[in-house]
Amino acid sequence: MAKLSKAAEKGLCEAGWTHNRSIDISEYEEWLTQNGYVINDLIRTVLAEFGGLHLSIPCFGDDTVIMHNFGESALKDTADFDVIEAEKSTFIENIKILEKYISGDMLIPIGHSYQKHITNMVSHSGKIYGTYVEFHLCGEDIYDYINGLYQKRPGKKIHVPEMEEAG
Repeated sequence: MAKLSKAAEKGLCEAGWTHNRSIDISEYEEWLTQNGYVINDLIRTVLAEFGGLHLSIPCFGDDTVIMHNFGESALKDTADFDVIEAEKSTFIENIKILEKYISGDMLIPIGHSYQKHITNMVSHSGKIYGTYVEFHLCGEDIYDYINGLYQKRPGKKIHVPEMEEAG
């Protein structure tokens, strides 16, 4: 298992995660396959360990500015692993466009971050991507992604002309 930062592990534990967490993902698998997605063992492992969790994460941005303009409550943001809700908010046709820009690696919606503005997806190779108006690589694996949420680390933008034209 990759190393989680202390902040990430604390946040996960507060959300109900444990080191050996493994939930029944049959509902997720059924939903995703009925909607045209192919699930591999790596994705099953990610869903079993993190599916259904709702995280409280630091708000992205400068804490001083956020606190001054919006107050202390604005310093917290959210991320979730609500697979079905993520799939409902995503068009598989758009995912197929994004897959072209990551060498055809298949993407599966796994949740949201930043007040549900970003839809997060896991690839068959295990990388985590996020999309809203732009497309980003958010983590080399699930643990890198989760650490990034707690470190307020931005993703690496991936150039997708179709998204930029629609933007």
